[in-house]
Amino acid sequence: MKDLLKRLVPAPLLKGYYALWPALGRVRYGAPSTKLKVIGVTGTNGKTTTTHLITHILEEAGYTVASLSSLRFKVGKREWANKTKMTMPGRLTVHALLHDAVKAGCQYAVLEITSEGIKQQRHRAITFDAAVFTNLAPEHVESHGSFERYRAAKEELFKRARSVAVINVDDENAPHFARATGARVLGYHAEGKKAQFTPDQLVTATDVSLGKEQSAFTVKLPGAEKPTRVIMPLVGMFNIYNALAAITLTHAYGVPVARAAMALKHLKQIAGRMEVIVREPFSAIVDLAHTPDALEQVYELVRNEYRIGEEGRKLICALGSAGGSRDHWKRPSMGRVAGRFCDEVILTTEDTHGEKAGDIIDAIAEGVGEQAKVRKIENRRAAIREALKAAHPGDVVLITGKGAEPYHSDERGAKIPWDDRAVVREELEKLHP
Repeated sequence: MKDLLKRLVPAPLLKGYYALWPALGRVRYGAPSTKLKVIGVTGTNGKTTTTHLITHILEEAGYTVASLSSLRFKVGKREWANKTKMTMPGRLTVHALLHDAVKAGCQYAVLEITSEGIKQQRHRAITFDAAVFTNLAPEHVESHGSFERYRAAKEELFKRARSVAVINVDDENAPHFARATGARVLGYHAEGKKAQFTPDQLVTATDVSLGKEQSAFTVKLPGAEKPTRVIMPLVGMFNIYNALAAITLTHAYGVPVARAAMALKHLKQIAGRMEVIVREPFSAIVDLAHTPDALEQVYELVRNEYRIGEEGRKLICALGSAGGSRDHWKRPSMGRVAGRFCDEVILTTEDTHGEKAGDIIDAIAEGVGEQAKVRKIENRRAAIREALKAAHPGDVVLITGKGAEPYHSDERGAKIPWDDRAVVREELEKLHP
C-alpha cells in the first residue's frame, strides 16, 4: 500500500495525506499527549532497549507508564506484542494508545521513534516533553535519499521536545541533535571516550566491567556526594550506553540514580536482544542486529566474552539482510563484518519483502569474500538447523537480524508467523531429543 501511494500520489499530496492521520487522531482522542509526559527515543541502534529501560525504571519508581516499541505495546500493567511489523504504526494507532494511557492513569508514555515514522508524519500532533538520542549510523539511506536526510528526520523529534533532550555526547552526530532542540540538554558519556560537546549536565560511566552474563559500571553525576554502582543482566558496551540514557532521562524527572540502579539490577531479559537460548554444550544466541555497526558490536562482544579462538572455539553466524527498498548498500558491508568476525557464515533470508532471496544473499556474500567459510541456505529454518549442527562444545551460534520479531516476510511479501528463539529450541530438540 505504501509503495503504491508513492507511485500514484505526488509527494506534496502524499505528505499531506500522512499528516492528516495524526491530526485526526489528536482531535478524535482529545489531544491525549498533552495530558502525559511523552518521551520519544530515537537513534539507529538501542531504541527498543532504551525504551524498555526507561519504562522499567519509571515503573519501579512508582509511576504508571505506557510505552510503544518494536516489541510491544504497554499501558500500565497491560501489555501485548507488537505484531504490526511497524515500530510506529500508522493511522490513529499511536494517539489511541496515548488515549488509553490517559484513561489508565499513566503519568508517562515512552515511545520508540523511527526515521521512517517521522518521514510519514506519525510524530505530528504529539506533544513531546522529552527526546532521547542513542546513536547514529547509516540506515534507511536509500529511503531518505542521503545520510544527512536520515539524520535530519531524527532531528525533528528534538525540535519538538519541550523540556529535556538527552544525548549520547560520545556519538559524532551529537552536536546536530543539541543544535536542533530548544530544550535543556543533558548528556551521557563513557569515561575514556571523546565527548563531542559539553552539555548542561553530563552523566558519566566509569569503571566499566563487561561479562557474558552481566555488566557493571559506576555512575558519576555532577553534584552527587558519591558515585552509584550499577550491576545489570545486560551485556555489551552498547547496553552500558542504553542504561546511561535511561538513567539520565529518569534522573531528569526526579528518580534518584540509586533507585534506577536497583531497578536495573532486577531487570528481566529483553526479548531477542542478546538472548541466550542454550548455554551447553555450546551456546546459541539470538539478537536483532541488522546493521553493519550493530553486527560489529555484537560479534566483537561474543568473540571477547566467549573467548572465541581459544581451544578451538568457533563463532558460527547465521544472518541475512532485509529486501525490498531497504538499504541495498549495506548488504556487502554486513558481509565484510561477518567475514572479519565469524569462523563460519551461513547466509539466509531475513525479510525479503518481495525481492528474490538469492539476490540478497549473493550481495552479502560478495562482502564476505574468502575471509570465512560461507554457505548459502535460503530457508531460514534450515539455515538455523545447519548452524546448530555445525556447533561443537564451546562454540557459539549467533543468529541475527530478527530477534523476537513475530513475523517473517517471504518473496511474495506475505507475513508468516515466526520467532527465531522458538525455531532454535525446536531444532535443538530435533537434534538432541
